[in-house]
Amino acid sequence: MCGVISRKKADELVKEGRVKINGVVVEELGCRVDTEKYTVEIGGRLIKLEGKRYIVLNKPPLYLTTMRQSTDSKKTILELINDIPERVYPVGRLDYDTRGLLILTNDGELANRILHPRYKLPNVYLALVKGRVDKRTLEKMLAGTRLDDGFAKPDQIRVPVYKD
Repeated sequence: MCGVISRKKADELVKEGRVKINGVVVEELGCRVDTEKYTVEIGGRLIKLEGKRYIVLNKPPLYLTTMRQSTDSKKTILELINDIPERVYPVGRLDYDTRGLLILTNDGELANRILHPRYKLPNVYLALVKGRVDKRTLEKMLAGTRLDDGFAKPDQIRVPVYKD
């Protein structure tokens, strides 16, 4: 909730004895803490509860979906939201060349509900193409393709009909 580390990493730090509540080393995993009554330290650093932040960004093309500075001088979305005091993270990503809706938040529960396949939240993409798309091309698109990070296949494709 504080936007410091993941739950998995927090468990590792508890096991290593690096987490304290009110100055006492935590020994129990999954310990719940009322942050208004107790102080929490990780590695000697006092942790403060951040308010939840939600940002809806219309990512322009030619920006990387990352919160780190680019090593090859490409622009990043960090440049578009650099005045936000809380640490937020993109929920998913958009390719460098694309534009569209991108949600950024420090609310891990919301991010999980958006990204986890169990919740079956659909992704919708709109592609503008030159010319007409024939039946063979649509069939190839529906069959899917192998990408660097796995196989991608649309559930459906809808082609609107425009009159010239």
